[in-house]
This record gives sequence, C-alpha cells and structure tokens, in this order.
Amino acid sequence: MASPVSSPSDGPFLDIHDLAAMILHAHATVDGTPFATSKIVEVNRNGAPFQTLTDQEAPHGWFDPGGPPRRVAYALYNTPQDVPAGGKITVDTFPSPMGVFNPASDDRTLTRRELEDVFWRCKDYDQGYQLAYVAQRVFNSLDGTGIQLRARTSTGYELVFSPAELMVGTATITPREACVIMSADDSDVRPMSFSGFDGPIPWPYLVLGNAGDLDRCVALDLALPQIGGRGLGGELFALERHDDYMTRVLPLYAEVHHVGHPTLGIVPRSATDEMRTRAEALTEAVVRRLVGPGQGETDFCRYCGEPGIITCCGVCKTSYFCEPCHRLGWKYHRKWCTPFRG
Repeated sequence: MASPVSSPSDGPFLDIHDLAAMILHAHATVDGTPFATSKIVEVNRNGAPFQTLTDQEAPHGWFDPGGPPRRVAYALYNTPQDVPAGGKITVDTFPSPMGVFNPASDDRTLTRRELEDVFWRCKDYDQGYQLAYVAQRVFNSLDGTGIQLRARTSTGYELVFSPAELMVGTATITPREACVIMSADDSDVRPMSFSGFDGPIPWPYLVLGNAGDLDRCVALDLALPQIGGRGLGGELFALERHDDYMTRVLPLYAEVHHVGHPTLGIVPRSATDEMRTRAEALTEAVVRRLVGPGQGETDFCRYCGEPGIITCCGVCKTSYFCEPCHRLGWKYHRKWCTPFRG
C-alpha cells in the first residue's frame, strides 16, 4: 500500500492526501479525457479581443457586456502529431510550441502554478461525477482489507476512519468565474465547452467519516480546479474539514445555493458506456498501486502522484516530490512534516 504507517493497535493507515494524488495522476494519464491531445495557445479574460481567433470566431456572447463579469477562455490547438505513441500531454508539455498568448504576460509564458490551473481546469471539465465515482470504487476495494484511512487536512485536523465510512455530498453552485474551453484549430467546426454561463450546476464531493456527525467529517473534492479552485494547502483538490470546505473553500470559487444530504452512492452523471469504461480503468490503475504489484510503493510524488521519484523532502526524508512539485507541495506538507531522526 502507498505510504502506510504502522500503529500497534490500529494497523496500517493509508493517507487520503496520497490517495487523491494517485487518483488525479491516473486521471491525467488514462485515455479518454476531453482535450487529451490539445495544447494551450491562449488565455483570455473578461471579454478582451482574442489574439488567436477573429472576433467572428470568438465564443457567442464573449463580448457581451451583460455576460458574467468574470470569465476566462482557453484556446487550444489539437496536436495529436505532437504526442508520441503511448505518450501523454502533461503539464510540462501542455503549452503550445509558439507559447501562450496571455494578457497578463508579455513573454508568452505562464508560471508553473498558472499552467497547472489551466491544465487541470481543462482536464477536469465535466469530470466531477466520474472522479467521485472512481474514488468511491477505490474505497470499496479497500473495504475488508484491514486498512484504515487517514485524512489529514492543511489546517492540522486529522480523521481516522474505515473505507466503509464514505458518503457523497452534492451542492448546487454557480461558479464565480465562467469558463469556456475551445478549439483554435483552423476548422469550420470549433468545439466549445462552457461552464458558469448557464446558471447553477450540481457539484459532487465526498464526505469522509460518519456522516451522522458532519462536524467531524472531512470533505474531499477531486474536481475543484474545474471552477478554478485549489485546496487550502494549495493542492489540486480539496481535503478539508467539512465545515472548512463549506465556508472557506467552495464559497471562494462558487456561489453555493443549496447543499443536499449526503447519500450512500454515486454513478457518473449521464454516463455513457465509454465513460463507465474509463472510470473502471481509472479505478483499476489506482487499486493496482494500493493492493496490487505496486503495494509497498513509497517513492511517488506526494503532490502530483507520479511514481518512481528519486528526490525526497530534505527535512523528513520520507516524502518524495518531483523537482517542479516540491515548492508547490510544501504549503501542505510542512503541516505534517516531522524532522528525520536517523
């Protein structure tokens, strides 16, 4: 199992923070996501003229002063020829070779954090239900194994619970920033995906722990970057005490209209056979790392989930990070980092 710690009375633990990183790593590398072979060529905001599209090619209503006051557009080039056989477009290879037109930068570059925000907003588009379903399937696979789960939040709260103590919450929200993701290819048909332009949307998240006592529960939101969000520790997901999630995280990125009672299960919304097949592939990829041939794996990045990492934290000597991820992952890691005593 990944990053377990032993307790003489409670048995092994699996950190939910590590598990979330693994799920998102699988999500980034398993085929089937929208825009899987596309690269970012322009970031545009708030109705400004495009540099890679004519005004006639711009999304309908983009220049409408009565539209959402905060809106962002990502123009992507579909570049399957740039993806090697068996390879994937990653955060590092996501920028177009010509750079990224960006009104906030004159040199056509994005910071690593900005690039991650764009990459994951595109990757997570319309994937909230699927990611919640995958997490549920992974938890189900751990039930009966004797593994205890441990959720440690960026604020220092810790919850130990069993894989069976999982429910699904659903809120109704309107993103504070509307987003359109579109093709900038020279084509008569330019696929466009909109969110936040057409009113409220359902928003699933996971409730960890005994849902009869929400004050003690932890919320796990694997799709938060879809609305431009991050966890309080800077993660590409939210893992926070339920009250913190509802008061300090989700309202930052969305107007919350309604929060429903947690339910026992979830299936991907409007699921096609292709979506279900991909969800099972994601589940299998994650479970294989936890209880399959990858069991015992510890050398994976605690921020992005990439396996086979050789660089570890210089303080605790036990948590590994990719070189680009160490600085971004430190905000959360420092809360739980314990100096190594050799």
